[in-house]
Amino acid sequence: MTRPPFAVDFKSIPRLSFNLSTRKQEEEDDERGDVATGKPGQTFLSHVTARRLAAVKRAGEVLTVLPGEGESLHCILLGYFDLLNVVLALLDRAGSPCSVLRIATLSFSKRNVAELAGLLDAGAVKTLDLLTSHFQKEHDGEILAVALEELSAKRGQRVAAARSHCKLICIALEDGRRYTIEGSANLRTSRNQEQFALSRDAALWGFYDAWLASMVKDHEIGRRDDPPTS
Repeated sequence: MTRPPFAVDFKSIPRLSFNLSTRKQEEEDDERGDVATGKPGQTFLSHVTARRLAAVKRAGEVLTVLPGEGESLHCILLGYFDLLNVVLALLDRAGSPCSVLRIATLSFSKRNVAELAGLLDAGAVKTLDLLTSHFQKEHDGEILAVALEELSAKRGQRVAAARSHCKLICIALEDGRRYTIEGSANLRTSRNQEQFALSRDAALWGFYDAWLASMVKDHEIGRRDDPPTS
């Protein structure tokens, strides 16, 4: 059977494997903001560990072919990987700034916050909405407090928390392209196998983006809210 020209040969994609250390070391690496030098022009990758930079490079390998309008790319991530790696690789490969980035996740890390702040500072992302779960608000108050300080207080972006289990990313590029990422993965690192679908479909993006914007508006964490608990 002849393969369509846009199809991806998943057998050719190398297995995502990393040199894992202890769990404690993994968590420290994920949260730490060590300085590393990226490729020229990739300013939003300026504060990553060497291991994390390798992860972003691997994410780029699964995005060898970006979907065209009306198409979707389906992928299974194997091993130590996180969804924000995919977002960084997508923005780099797309070659266009992101006018609006909206994210819904069950949880995120301090490292995620630093990278999102870097995207904003570099102008790679103009506007950011971040929706996390009520669970993270109640159990990861320290991490949420960092997000509120770095993303909301310092950079004027919206951070919200609700009883949501959705993992969803809506990306509006300045050149008019609209991408949606939906799947099982949270924004932060997971050692589990995860799946996601990357779709370029304006109608699908509009459906999810409207819902996510509404959720952030209704559940934004403001100054009058009770502080997150540790």
